Amino acid sequence: MDSGVICQKIKSLLIELTNKAAKGKTLKENLYTRWDCRLKLTFPNLSIPTLFGSNSSNPLPLSRPPIQWKAPDPGWVKVNFDGASLGNPGPSGIGSMIMDEFVNSLKEVSDYIGHTKNNMAEFRAALRGLQVGVSSGVRKIHLEGDSLNVVNAIRKK
Repeated sequence: MDSGVICQKIKSLLIELTNKAAKGKTLKENLYTRWDCRLKLTFPNLSIPTLFGSNSSNPLPLSRPPIQWKAPDPGWVKVNFDGASLGNPGPSGIGSMIMDEFVNSLKEVSDYIGHTKNNMAEFRAALRGLQVGVSSGVRKIHLEGDSLNVVNAIRKK
């Protein structure tokens, strides 16, 4: 089978699964669902670790912190980015989502970036998101991520 046909089938399946998972969920829940789908395609062996309480025979699922994502101001786009390494250093990946004020996804990027440290993955994710935004003609970009190192570096602290 042609690789282009395979890629198209994978893309169609991703869209179908994302739409199926999104039914009945809030915007916050859907952002995580879309991000998880992209990560699972990039890293098929990815597993979410469990958090153990005082009784180690009873693992508790790792809960996610509450999200307070807000749409960017009119005329702006928001670039959400994240990077991760399996180990530090270890195999690493990045992802960025570019969304407009109406919460439309303009571009999504996820890449395997080789063997590096988690901070480098975070920086490369932010850079890649900005590059994709600028190359798409966007000039008003709000950058958002969970890496304090990236935020402080951009603010020149």
